[in-house]
Amino acid sequence: MGTVDSYGHLILSRLERNGADVDKISYSVLPRNNGVGEGSWAGLCFSSVHQSTVAVAHSFCRSVDVYDQDMHVRSFHTLLYPASLSFLQGSLLVSGNSVLAVAEGSQLSIWDLRVYEKGGCVQRVCGSIGDIIYTVSALHQGNLLLEVLIAR
Repeated sequence: MGTVDSYGHLILSRLERNGADVDKISYSVLPRNNGVGEGSWAGLCFSSVHQSTVAVAHSFCRSVDVYDQDMHVRSFHTLLYPASLSFLQGSLLVSGNSVLAVAEGSQLSIWDLRVYEKGGCVQRVCGSIGDIIYTVSALHQGNLLLEVLIAR
């Protein structure tokens, strides 16, 4: 279970199916900018393959940070304000769960955490002018199905 506040303070806890704390393990990670600045929407998503990996998006900072437990692994900056993110997995992705889809304004960007060229952005799909992508989710059943919610 995880939560992130509007400044990027991340708290992670591991729970059992019955809701009990597992060994009272909890991680608290301060934001990369120490919480200085203006707060805004922040969201997180967990990797379905590596349960200790979490990605945190900060809308106002236009950034995404990836953590493994309480260790910072990677940061990248989006062109627009991120509104949603989801790890992708599927038969086309060979090495597990290192691809992240980010909804930002009218664009859907795909980031590969293993790639450092272009900051890791491997694909950018632009929607119609005036459209806003509010959420992105991925269904991991055989082939990958990616769903986006677009508002006009």
